[in-house]
Amino acid sequence: MGKFNFRLESLLKLRKYERDVRQQRLVEKLAEDQQLLDQRNRLEQAREQVLEELRQLQQARVVKVEQAAARRYYAGRLLAVILEVERQRQLLKQEIERRRRELAEAEKKVKVLEKLKEKQRAEHQYEALRAEALALEDTWAAAQQRRPLA
Repeated sequence: MGKFNFRLESLLKLRKYERDVRQQRLVEKLAEDQQLLDQRNRLEQAREQVLEELRQLQQARVVKVEQAAARRYYAGRLLAVILEVERQRQLLKQEIERRRRELAEAEKKVKVLEKLKEKQRAEHQYEALRAEALALEDTWAAAQQRRPLA
């Protein structure tokens, strides 16, 4: 019996390629989410610093109204940007979940074909061993027929 040849090998390669592409797309979105998270953290730190400066200005004996107003305005703008980043992250989380589902589906398609390949490989090996056993039996039977009876 010849070498095992999986007839759907090209389809399996295509499914693996599709899975890899989906995995890469998911990784890209996860990296984008991490960038947004880092940006949010930097903005929150900046806002905390501005609020601390505002507290220090208010504790001074002479309140500098213009500086305090500017700090309050800037803290408000930072909060607005933080909220916008959070909104972007929420949208991105939906996209990430969609891509995770797509990746899981692609992985499932690959697994189905891999299981089919292994099943067919096992059947091929079984048939090869069976054919070899039959050939050995035939050889033994032929040798027995040629041997003179004593």
